[in-house]
This record gives sequence, C-alpha cells and structure tokens, in this order.
Amino acid sequence: MRGRLITEFRVSLTPAAHDRPRFDSRGKKPRTYETSKNINFRRDFRQAVERYRPEVPFAGPIAIELVYWIKPPKKINLDERPFPGRPDIDNLQKGVLDALNPTYRRDKVTKARIVMYSGFWEDDSQIVAMDAQKFWATEHESPGILVAMYEA
Repeated sequence: MRGRLITEFRVSLTPAAHDRPRFDSRGKKPRTYETSKNINFRRDFRQAVERYRPEVPFAGPIAIELVYWIKPPKKINLDERPFPGRPDIDNLQKGVLDALNPTYRRDKVTKARIVMYSGFWEDDSQIVAMDAQKFWATEHESPGILVAMYEA
C-alpha cells in the first residue's frame, strides 16, 4: 500500500482535537464558524511545518501515517500504550489534515480563486490510505505529532 516516502517530520506541538463547527443565529441568516482553538492550532501547526512544505504540492495519490504523543493526566497508567479514550483519534486527524491542506479565498471582483496557503498536496481527496496512532508522552518524550507521507 505504501510506496516511496515523500516526506516525514515530527512537530513538538501539543496535539489538539478538532472541535465541531459552531452555529450563530444573530442577524438574519444563521452562520457557522470555527472555534479559536481550531484556528490557533492550524496556524501554529502550519508555522511549525513550514520548513518541510514542498515548493509544489504533491499531485498523486497519498498514503499518510500520523502518530500523536499526548501529555498524560497526572493519574494515569502509562503502560497502556496506545491508549483508549479521549481525545478521539478522528478529531486529532482532522486538525492536522486541515492544516496541511491548501487554503483559498475568492477575489470579490473577479471571483477567481486565490491561493492563500499552498499545502502539502492539492486536495485532501488525494489521501487514499491513512494510519493513525496515539500514545501517552512519557517523561522522556515531549508531546508532538509525527507525519509521514508516502506515494500510494
């Protein structure tokens, strides 16, 4: 399933689960918005991985591996690795994948799509396989995230 390694890096950043969108009904139309936690995590993660970002986003199918080291609560059995429980692994994945995605905005006049941030790939629909694990960070490990991308 995995082909040639495209890139691999570890970021010393505390993993954060991605929250669900919030809704606001002030005004005439209801609107959705993201929490500041989601926005701040995406910004911090992008800054941390900037030196690993390719000049040209990868265009083919991708297999991705994600490993999370999470700071444990004070009273926890550290022998339980990987551990069940919160944060949910799918919510951890969402924040990282969103941060690696390109970001666009529309020009108000021409309606053209303008790239605000060119990501690691053209679109996350290119991801065809994913493996994710979460571990408690021990006293010898700092919380962090490992990302490995492979040609699929």
